Amino acid sequence: MIVQGDEYSIPFTIYAGETAITASMVREVIVRFGNVQKCYSKSEITWSNDKWHIPLTHEETLTMQSKTPIQVDVFFIDGTVRKRSKIQYQTVEPAIIEERGCEA
Repeated sequence: MIVQGDEYSIPFTIYAGETAITASMVREVIVRFGNVQKCYSKSEITWSNDKWHIPLTHEETLTMQSKTPIQVDVFFIDGTVRKRSKIQYQTVEPAIIEERGCEA
C-alpha cells in the first residue's frame, strides 16, 4: 500500500509470457502509472532480489488515485520491444493531513 505524498521504491516483476524479464535482458524500461510516464535506462532503475524497483517521488504519489494501474514497456538489448508487458494495480491511500492551529 502506498500513501499519497510519501516517497517509495515499488518492487515488481515484469513478465513476457511465463518468463520473468531480468536486468541482463533490458536496455531501458518505460513505466506508466496514473498520468505519469517515466523512462529508465538500465542504470537508472534498480534490480535486486529478482525484482525491479521503481523510485516514486513525493509529487508522483500525490497524483495517484486509489487504484493506480502500472504499465511497463520493455526495450530489450537485442532491439525488440515488448509493449505493456504486465499491468499491475497499486493500492493508494489518501494522504492524512492533520490540521493544527497556530501556536503562539
